Amino acid sequence: MELASIKADGKVTAAIITDRGYVCLETLNELKRTAWPVELKQLVEGPELRHLLTWYNAGGKAVVDNISRRYLVEKDKAELTGEPFCTEEE
Repeated sequence: MELASIKADGKVTAAIITDRGYVCLETLNELKRTAWPVELKQLVEGPELRHLLTWYNAGGKAVVDNISRRYLVEKDKAELTGEPFCTEEE
């Protein structure tokens, strides 16, 4: 899983990088009733990263990969605000 901090619509947020674009964690929180941190630094430094990775590997990847286009942030509509973060497991 590859994560990034992106700036879109004037707001900086953590997102999962997909081939089709970015899926913001804020969007996942709304759609899946989760509470992942929306700040990348907070996510990767806290225990929630392990929980997110477990969710992702247990079916979340399919959710993210097949999410409706209306919930994606297209890559040309966002700016990376730092280096992407790759998890050790995928």
